[in-house]
Amino acid sequence: MLRPVEIEIPENNPFQNCALGREKYADILTNMVSYYANEGCVLALNAKWGAGKTTFIKMWQQKLKNADYCTLYFNAWECDYTTDPLVAMLSKLEELHGDQETYQRIASNLGRILWAVTISAGKQFIKNKVGVDSEAVESAINEISEIGEEALKEYREQQGNLKIFRKLLTEYVASSSNKIPIVFFIDELDRCNPTFAVRLLERIKHLFYIPNIVFVLSINSKQLEYAIQGYYGSSAFNAKEYLRRFIDIEYNLPEPDLESFCRYLYRRCDFDSFFNNKERHKYGQMQNEGLAFMKTVQAFVSPEQVSLRDIEQMFIFTRLALNGFAPNFMSVPNVFFLLVYWRFTNNNLYQSIVSHKLDSDNLLAEIENSIPGNKFKKNQDSESQSIIYVIAQLIASYYLDEKDDQIDNKIFKQEGTKELVSIFNPHLFSKNILDNALNQYIIGFNRMVPLSYIKQRIELMNNLTIYE
Repeated sequence: MLRPVEIEIPENNPFQNCALGREKYADILTNMVSYYANEGCVLALNAKWGAGKTTFIKMWQQKLKNADYCTLYFNAWECDYTTDPLVAMLSKLEELHGDQETYQRIASNLGRILWAVTISAGKQFIKNKVGVDSEAVESAINEISEIGEEALKEYREQQGNLKIFRKLLTEYVASSSNKIPIVFFIDELDRCNPTFAVRLLERIKHLFYIPNIVFVLSINSKQLEYAIQGYYGSSAFNAKEYLRRFIDIEYNLPEPDLESFCRYLYRRCDFDSFFNNKERHKYGQMQNEGLAFMKTVQAFVSPEQVSLRDIEQMFIFTRLALNGFAPNFMSVPNVFFLLVYWRFTNNNLYQSIVSHKLDSDNLLAEIENSIPGNKFKKNQDSESQSIIYVIAQLIASYYLDEKDDQIDNKIFKQEGTKELVSIFNPHLFSKNILDNALNQYIIGFNRMVPLSYIKQRIELMNNLTIYE
């Protein structure tokens, strides 16, 4: 898929470039963090893949820093090649720069807890990752290596290593800063392999659940539940209930309004680098392609009919397909996106149109049936008129495929008027506006290309699969 264009996060105003209007949610979450600071908690921030969670938490993290909170950011997916997440998590805590003697005692205790990892990964791995070059770590590892599992279990019970670890960690956190609580962001957990994901949750619950640390898990809860079911080897396993054992609060990040989300995707997929190409702007008819594209998106896409993830995939697909247009050839972005939209949401209609299986009556009827009813207003406002003009462009492209210089004779009735009257009789919108648009696009051949050319650029992408 297209890599996101990195959004700049100004230090003094982190939500300045947020196209989704989400700063208000950061304020709500900050209040939650403050409320649970003293006792500590695990807060899950839930949203679907592709909803901009990572960008949101990075903006929120900077906002917290500006308010004198101490924060840590941990991308779990980058570390899921390790057997156990504890070492990587502890290495992040070193960034707090608390009392180093206490930190080394924590590292020493780590050797007794992570016997499986230390034996398989080796002594140097622990010392390198944790950042402590201490004989205490090595002696702890050697000690663990020399005793069996049953003896280790007994040793843990006798020495209370887990309690010692939590006690030392609590002291270290308290010594690290007066800016408490510490907000520990864990991102991309739902993308990790199941074993790593489950172990990370367990480590948080059993070792890091201490005062003054608030964990924020940025997740798609449904995908994380699938990972948990994979870990336990059964789709019947109640992963939702299991997950509740580790999470104190879950906050569902509200879906953005459609217009904001589409603007975000437009920028993320960098459509401007195509539409605002200097070569394209040499041709007057191509100077407003980006605006025409977004008007069509806003006019046709309905959140009741398609998910945000599907909209994201349409944008990515369209952006990749547009690369097939030469700088001097019109893309007709209105018609192009409309066909892509139908390809994703109503493939039967898409195939009927690009294969020319519809006569004039059925063509308009099928198009009208595909449009959300609430898109048309009785007064035919500007949005409704935008839809009508796109439909006119589509009809013009449809008939241009027939390579007939007299296509106007096929769709207009000669009635002796200055403006020709079309053979189409719409039910949802104004015939007069449609006829005016058809006069512009067919009689004037304004901004039109044959439908077959657009279809070719779309069909070239048939073997493309977009993974999130």
